Amino acid sequence: MRSEDRGFTYGDLLECIAVLRTRAYGKFLAELISLVGYYVVDRDVKQMLSYLVRLGKVERRPAGKDTRYAVGGAGLSDPIVAAKVRKSRRRWRGTWRTLTYDVPTTHNAVRRGLVRRLRKMGFGELCASTWVSPYDWRATLDRALSDAACPGTFYHLESSSVELVPRRPDTGLTGVWVLEGVAAQYVQLARQCTKALAARGRSAARTRARTLVAARKQLRLIEAEDPMLPAELLPGDWPRLQAVEAMQALWGSVRREIYDQARLD
Repeated sequence: MRSEDRGFTYGDLLECIAVLRTRAYGKFLAELISLVGYYVVDRDVKQMLSYLVRLGKVERRPAGKDTRYAVGGAGLSDPIVAAKVRKSRRRWRGTWRTLTYDVPTTHNAVRRGLVRRLRKMGFGELCASTWVSPYDWRATLDRALSDAACPGTFYHLESSSVELVPRRPDTGLTGVWVLEGVAAQYVQLARQCTKALAARGRSAARTRARTLVAARKQLRLIEAEDPMLPAELLPGDWPRLQAVEAMQALWGSVRREIYDQARLD
């Protein structure tokens, strides 16, 4: 069962080491884990796990005597960004969501925090204190504003159209999002992965592995900045799919090389 399904314990780690010892490709890794573990006491493990929980890299569930720690979902992807990506995969029904608010000037820190969260959600700024999104974020906003006890007044509006007045035929609503920088980052990511795939020589496999690690990290950063607009609102040559496919091809190449090396060992 995968760790994200049930979590893992220190005993699970020991069982994994035992399994690795029976595999030719895992023996070296098992020995390395055992060597490191020899110098680590239980107190060190508990302190490190607590530290990773505070960083959000590992999730503790549930607390108490039967605590388990989950990796995979926790910390590796921001939950807001992950939700934004999921929303972008659904069919858009043409409904706009607008958030408008009035936060007292004495709480500018709250205002700045809200702006950062709205940008991460993919909202576009229509004007001061008014933001628009093609997606429904009401539940997320309600929890965030309630938990933070944000002062001020907030309104969430839904409509089938949001237009500039007076109307300008050459300017659509998508103009509230600056997409050029995001597009350039996707193009660069695709080029890096494609270049690594084409690498030849003794160090090519290592280059591909390093590029893959960097590419996955870079993709998460781009997704945090990308508003993830529906396909209907994006340019026809939007490069996100190209970047994702190039990274998937690179991952496939790295995985095959790992398996081939394991068989040789």
